Amino acid sequence: MTGPTVATLTALTLGLQVAAPVVFVGIVAGVVIVDYADRLDDRQQVDR
Repeated sequence: MTGPTVATLTALTLGLQVAAPVVFVGIVAGVVIVDYADRLDDRQQVDR
């Protein structure tokens, strides 16, 4: 029983270590894109 459990935990841990940065980068990129879009929108309104 211990063998498969340890293997599963190891796989999950490695998966989380790989997934966490990817998710973090994705969230940061999303925030940056939204912020940039808001600024562009503000500039266009000022120009009008």
